[in-house]
Amino acid sequence: GTLRLVRAFVRDQPSSPAAPARGVQLRLGHVALGHVTVHGQPAEGVPVDADVDHVLAALQAGPGILVIHLREADVKVRGLPGGGEARGTLRETHLEQPSRRGGDRGAHFTWNGTVSGIPTTAEATYEGGALDVVLDVPSARPEQIRALWPACPFGATASAHVEVAGAIPALYLDVRASLGPGTIDMRGPLWIADRKVADLRVTAASVDAHAVAPSAPATQLDATGDLLLTAAASGAMGGLATLDVSGTVEGNRVPAATVEASLERAGSPGAAASGQARVVVHEPGATASVDATLAPKGDSYVLGFDARAVVPRLDRVAQLPPVARGRVQASALGTLDLRTMRVDAQVRASAAQLAAGPVRLGVATISGRASGPVAAPALDVDLHGGDLEVPGLLFSSVRASVHGSATTAEVSLSMRGH
Repeated sequence: GTLRLVRAFVRDQPSSPAAPARGVQLRLGHVALGHVTVHGQPAEGVPVDADVDHVLAALQAGPGILVIHLREADVKVRGLPGGGEARGTLRETHLEQPSRRGGDRGAHFTWNGTVSGIPTTAEATYEGGALDVVLDVPSARPEQIRALWPACPFGATASAHVEVAGAIPALYLDVRASLGPGTIDMRGPLWIADRKVADLRVTAASVDAHAVAPSAPATQLDATGDLLLTAAASGAMGGLATLDVSGTVEGNRVPAATVEASLERAGSPGAAASGQARVVVHEPGATASVDATLAPKGDSYVLGFDARAVVPRLDRVAQLPPVARGRVQASALGTLDLRTMRVDAQVRASAAQLAAGPVRLGVATISGRASGPVAAPALDVDLHGGDLEVPGLLFSSVRASVHGSATTAEVSLSMRGH
């Protein structure tokens, strides 16, 4: 909608030529206001609840013309997400209608302040459909972010630099962000019509999962790939990502992998989302993959997983010491309730012609289940093996089992041989 101040000075339709009018010109070269309250909701806009103090401005208005130049003003905006507020200063801010450069409207603002205690600076220019925005968040501690996003899991300081430029609706987005030691760059076209689309190239370096969530292990991961995001006016949204990932977990190198993931939400913004992902591990001498699903359950989600690995020859896997030989295949199928953090997983594995130094095992199978709290699940694991050779001994049959928690498990072992 049009602001009342604009409607007061600028006609929606020009006057009829048959009724010429002299017109009124109003020029105020220096306007000083001690306090202004702004409250309400413009048509198709967001609710505004703000106080503006120490205003220094200039105003020019006349038939078909409105120019507002705000030299300086202290601003306080309430009602941000999470109950937060923004405090800061606007400087050299102006609105021109029409623009002196020929557009329907021109505007510029410069902001320096805080949003829920987080230092921010912003500068934006609009000129006849062309938009140029720069936003900086030099440092935001986890507790400051939680004032805006109560569920934020971050355990390290974050920063962000965002640039948006182009002619609406076709823009270009450039984001550089950090969390702890990790950095992420995202660049690409952004379309902001009824259906919003971002097609971004992603580069991440030294990402630490422990900084994202303190309960996660320490990592140093690098990733490159593509990210496609869409959002409809109805609230429906979706995302597709393809990333090549490599790095270390708790100081140990992990095999490089390709991750393909999708996430979608149908309907209103309050609707639940669902997603799926596939991870393919690139390790010389082995093939491995993980398929995962994310499904809503009440007010939370359940993560399903199906992992499989085949190693034709252990001695050709770079991650393993060269003393091991043999063939192994394994699988794990289960779910993790993200609200209760309870896991339920079935594990299967088989091996043949295993050897490590003088010890050999002809065949072995393992079947088991882990269920309960993910930090301390109950275990039910059985091993059956045959043809176990150790120096001076040969066992035709080997059986072992583990039942109970990791700290109070009952372990049994039986072997037959000579």
